Amino acid sequence: NNTHRLTLTMSPDERFLEKQAEDEEQKLQRKIQNLSDADHKDIYEKGLQLLAVQSTTQDASCLPALKVSDIEPIIPYTPVQQGTAGGVPVQYCEQPTNGMVYFRAMCNLNSLPEDLKIYVPLFCSVIT
Repeated sequence: NNTHRLTLTMSPDERFLEKQAEDEEQKLQRKIQNLSDADHKDIYEKGLQLLAVQSTTQDASCLPALKVSDIEPIIPYTPVQQGTAGGVPVQYCEQPTNGMVYFRAMCNLNSLPEDLKIYVPLFCSVIT
């Protein structure tokens, strides 16, 4: 029975971008006016340094490169073994992961009893 209500109507401002640009220009002018001569000179010199650095060609030899000949023309076959774990069908394969194990699973929870469904988030957290 609460009769309090708030109705909010938003309408676009057609000059929004113009106002934003004007505000930014005013802020910039205020900052420029507050700069000392030494600050002006420092900013100018840093700008010249930046321009010099950006104008030089970069040495791309340090970047990693891959040639087509580096890629095996035949995709290596990964044997997938099939089995069961606790009566559930599983597929697994060995990978060169230095002992790391990657696990993916899909579970149909339709047959899970209701009293155990509250533990599903805990199970997901533990398994990952």
